[in-house]
Amino acid sequence: MKATQGKRDRLIRILALTLLLCAARNAHAQTKLLAIDTEHHPGGSVLIKLQLDSHAVIPSAFALENPARIVLDLFDTQSELAQPEMAINTRGLTSIQAIEANRRTRVLIILERELSYELRAHENTISVLLKEKRETGDMPAADDLPSLTGIDFQRTPDGAGRIVVGLEDARMTANVREEDHKIVLTFPDAGVAPQLAHTLDVIDFATPVQMLEISGRERRVRITVFPGPAPFEYASWQSGKQFVLDVRATSSSQAKNRTKNREYGGQKLSLNFQDIPIRSVLQVLAEFTNINIVAGDSVQGNVTLRLNNVPWDQALDLVLKSKGLGKRQEGNIIQIMPQSEINQFEKNSLEAQLSLDEIEPLQTEIIQINYTRAEDIKTVLLGTVEKIAASGNENDGVEQTATTPQAARQVRQETTQSLLSGRGHISIDVRTNQLILIETAKNSEKIKALIKKLDVPVKQVLIESRIVVANNDFTRELGARLVSNPTPTPASASPTGTTASWNALVDLGSTLAAAAGGQFGFTLIKAGNYLLDLELSAAQIEGRGEIISTPRLITSDQTRAAIKQGVQIPYQSAAAGTGTIIPNTVFKEAVLELNVTPHITPEDTILMELLIKKDSPGLPTPSGQIEIDRREIATTVQVDNGETVVLGGVYEGTKNNVTDKVPFLGDLPGLGFLFRRNTVQDNKKELLIFITPKIIKQQTTLQH
Repeated sequence: MKATQGKRDRLIRILALTLLLCAARNAHAQTKLLAIDTEHHPGGSVLIKLQLDSHAVIPSAFALENPARIVLDLFDTQSELAQPEMAINTRGLTSIQAIEANRRTRVLIILERELSYELRAHENTISVLLKEKRETGDMPAADDLPSLTGIDFQRTPDGAGRIVVGLEDARMTANVREEDHKIVLTFPDAGVAPQLAHTLDVIDFATPVQMLEISGRERRVRITVFPGPAPFEYASWQSGKQFVLDVRATSSSQAKNRTKNREYGGQKLSLNFQDIPIRSVLQVLAEFTNINIVAGDSVQGNVTLRLNNVPWDQALDLVLKSKGLGKRQEGNIIQIMPQSEINQFEKNSLEAQLSLDEIEPLQTEIIQINYTRAEDIKTVLLGTVEKIAASGNENDGVEQTATTPQAARQVRQETTQSLLSGRGHISIDVRTNQLILIETAKNSEKIKALIKKLDVPVKQVLIESRIVVANNDFTRELGARLVSNPTPTPASASPTGTTASWNALVDLGSTLAAAAGGQFGFTLIKAGNYLLDLELSAAQIEGRGEIISTPRLITSDQTRAAIKQGVQIPYQSAAAGTGTIIPNTVFKEAVLELNVTPHITPEDTILMELLIKKDSPGLPTPSGQIEIDRREIATTVQVDNGETVVLGGVYEGTKNNVTDKVPFLGDLPGLGFLFRRNTVQDNKKELLIFITPKIIKQQTTLQH
């Protein structure tokens, strides 16, 4: 009896355990996707039916606009399809693919163009109805459009301007673009209440934004943001029924870097996500780019955004930024985690690397410097040293010292911009122009790479200057002289221009030398012992001259050079001695000089700082000293290689027309010319300075 009862109990336990195992198996059994069928509906629409082996629910879905795709995610579902891909090619539907991985089946509906879709679930069937997007004429009436529920402007704690837009429907989207130093938000298929459609002056908030302009027309709402003249950056995101735009001020250098960093090169795509998990978005991007994306456990939350024709790498950055996430890329793997974790990871990696540097063995290398002084290279490597006392304050130039590698590294970082590590050292051998470097192997390679870039032949420039001094002088004199003299003796003058012993009348003769022109004299009256002579003179002088000075020299890029030629003129000066005046002779230069510092630009133009002089001895002063005629120009000019440019010039013109005459007699008609003299002078002088730089090409092989 007891044995029979024991057998019955064991049988009951076995049956119970079997039932529990079967129940557990059924509890964890996956839903199966059995078949996919398509049907044509009126109006050009297509109905796709997904047949399951159990009760169906509406799956997670999202659409891609470029390329046109609709993606359905069936979680805890196994595919039992005979073929993973079905070719359709009808009414904009190209094909359907089913991909199973990680207890999930993803259904890709591949389209020729963007179509709208509706999802339904009934019993064991999931239905997807594909329809053409409605044209503007088929849109609902304006009163039926979803509208903006509110527009608010705020100032963030960091001084940014924040525009918060309330949306009636979470499916509303916004397009953001920058044009003509404005930010334009466009909400398509949306309306706005009349009391919200106006202009907001927000300059009093002291943010980069000065004004907002809200308008609604043609079945869309447009918000124009007017920032100030300073550079700015902006970011936008949408969460549910709220759209946010932040505008921050930035410096010019940051704006340039931001523009540079915005140069994305990934393949372009369009996304339209409505409150889907961010991990699903990352998976979409990973499949689109065929790049491995690893998301940490702390990457959670949903995201809503709409992107049109943007590079995938920019789309990834926008998604991460909206959730405060960051990325680290190594090869073909992108690691996603919160930005704070990335910063901590980078900090730990840097500290670990610094710890390794402190125990890495040092090596000594001798580096030959070929084209410059080793001392100059050493100065670049050491940087600018600021001596700091142990307390961090100035202490009479006493340099802080350290007794450990960690302290040495800290002191070097605080006191210098040196490229050497905390344990590195560099010295020079002036005799052979060599550097002696004691450094770790890793840092030594970096320093040698830098030296290779610095130790290169310096370009040279041939600079030729031409100084032209041209003059054109013209002088004409006409004169007459009446002379009353005693009867000449054999030793006295004659009317032919020789000196007479006594002149009765004023001498109106020409002031030009007799050899400079023509002179004619004759006796008008002879009375007793006196003669009345008339002497006529006419002279004309024309002079043309040109002085050309051409100093030239060769110098290296960024190196000052000078050349000069001339004389030193002595003159006397007095120096006070002990109660007496001591004469002193001082010399003053009168030279032709070319002084230039050239700089060769990357475009092979030459920027020159020039000082050009052309001094020459002038006329003596009444005290016997010599004047110096100075011609000088100092300027900075940029000239193309081999081109000639006129640096400057001075033009001088002098005109004189002088008439000397005896009052009343010089104005007599017919006879007045005997009592007057006319002098005409027309002198011209011009100074021109030309400069021609030429880069001297060199073919040199670099060796290190």
